[in-house]
Amino acid sequence: MNPIQKNTIHSSGQHALGRPRLIIATLVALFLLAIAGGVLAQAGQLPDDPPDAFAGMIPYTDRCSNCHGTTGQGDGEMAPDLPNPPTAHASPEYLRAAIPVEMFELITNGRVDKGMPPFGEASSDPLSETSRWDLIAAIYSLGTPVEVVEQGQVVYGENCLACHGESGAGDGPEVDQSSSEPGDLSNSGYWFNHSNQSVFDSLATNQNPDHEFDLDDEALWSVIDYMRTFSYGYTDTLARFRPLDQAIVLGQVINGTTGDVLTTGNIARLRAFTQDLDITLEMEDTLDADGFFQFDLTEVPQDWFFRVSLEYEDIDFGSDFGQVTFDQPELNLPITVFDPATDPGAINIEQLHLVLGFDSDQVLVSEVYIASNNDSTVFVGESGNANLGTFEISLPSGAQDVTFQRGFGSIDSFIPANEVIETGSGWADTLPLRPGPGSLTLVALYSLPYEDGGTISHPIAYNTGGVNLVIPDVGVALAGDNWQSGGSQSMGTGPVSTYGQGNLPAGSELILRLEGEPSMTGGASSTNVIRDNVTELLIGLAVAVGVIVIAVWVIRGWRQEPVQVMSREELLQELADLDDTFEAGEIDEPTYHREREEIKADLMAIWE
Repeated sequence: MNPIQKNTIHSSGQHALGRPRLIIATLVALFLLAIAGGVLAQAGQLPDDPPDAFAGMIPYTDRCSNCHGTTGQGDGEMAPDLPNPPTAHASPEYLRAAIPVEMFELITNGRVDKGMPPFGEASSDPLSETSRWDLIAAIYSLGTPVEVVEQGQVVYGENCLACHGESGAGDGPEVDQSSSEPGDLSNSGYWFNHSNQSVFDSLATNQNPDHEFDLDDEALWSVIDYMRTFSYGYTDTLARFRPLDQAIVLGQVINGTTGDVLTTGNIARLRAFTQDLDITLEMEDTLDADGFFQFDLTEVPQDWFFRVSLEYEDIDFGSDFGQVTFDQPELNLPITVFDPATDPGAINIEQLHLVLGFDSDQVLVSEVYIASNNDSTVFVGESGNANLGTFEISLPSGAQDVTFQRGFGSIDSFIPANEVIETGSGWADTLPLRPGPGSLTLVALYSLPYEDGGTISHPIAYNTGGVNLVIPDVGVALAGDNWQSGGSQSMGTGPVSTYGQGNLPAGSELILRLEGEPSMTGGASSTNVIRDNVTELLIGLAVAVGVIVIAVWVIRGWRQEPVQVMSREELLQELADLDDTFEAGEIDEPTYHREREEIKADLMAIWE
């Protein structure tokens, strides 16, 4: 927010008569006329405090920009589909004719016949009166360039300030030399009930004897734009669309294992991503003795995203993503690195969720692993080389169509886990496992032949806090004494039965003994119906105080990619990791480009 500072301009043009040349005092008569004629809006409709354009940009962006355009040009993404072209709020023609109380009425009640919805009480999600007035202030700021306001401020300082004062209250240093009392230009009620055009017309007639009028139209319009800012909090709303002349990205690198800072000689690498998600800038800086890096930038677009990475012990560690703005041109992106470790004893499977589905001759299995690294080191696998495998997963003998998904942030955010490799003893992730609870969510999907019963079994490599199981009620039962029944639940695809069992130590065998032939007669829970609807419920269960609690999320389509609901920051992180993997030569170029386009498509789908 960069409001014009009204207390920095002083009169610099004293003339022979010792009074301002501009006929602003004419506004006194206009104020009296407005009050006498009842022009002012009802008291309850006028704001108690000056509307704030900076605050108003939030509802403008959320509610208005999709039609009226991000910068008020009437070119929003929905504009082509509207029955009438949306108003270009930033056009001089519109703002010169606009009257705030009429704008408030339009915003409140809408014009449904013209495609304008109401945002007042008639709305299902109404804006408060304060927000509606702030919205009007934002519209004025959008259509009033900062250079115009600055020009008007200079004109005001040279011609008006002496009588009308810095805030327009009529308390200037030469007020006693005027033959009439200067008007109160800070009277917001007047500005709310008048257009800039009406003010211009009244001033252009030069009816006040206390003033000489010799301003051209451009100067007169600019001073009117400036004087209107006495009634609202102006901000340079277009500043966020202009590059910053200078910006700084800095941070310190801390070893999270030892608590020490990294020393001189380590290289930090800065990357900038455009809105198209392409790398547009790369820079390197050597850490100083205190572990700091700093990148000094010029002409920086505010829509760029920055991330800093550093390779430590052959592992790439990265910062969060961030942006610079006019308000915050300095961006702090610290990095925490960890020493590598090979001891699997710190790895714990917090929860293992299994979901079964049945086809005519096979059982479809989803296994969801939520794992933690309880040490202050990063686990690189027992071999010490992450490329040979880190987190290990065993699957039943005969598992077919094996694929893996990786979860981020929440249990309904997944992407293909192409980093999982097949080993001599099973499968293993090749990404180092960072410290922290729930630092890994990995989904294994596979199928097994099934007819009238069978056993699903495989060893568990790590201590496991609990196992939870969901079976659709299609005539298949779970046998054995190790499972505790959680009863039946009604889910979107039909009824299911839930089960759970307690802690399993590392090396234990997970065993599911199934009995019965699945009924595939078109019931709501049959796999045929699930496939026809391209929807399958993947259900996560948690055991708490001996009671199985249902926590559900939806994945779209067996053998199809899950619905992408990752956050923008998570997808940007995935993009950066993919770039690092390609540069390290760990994937081929066709795979790199294919996966990058997939991530970009997901990002564009949620981009704001």
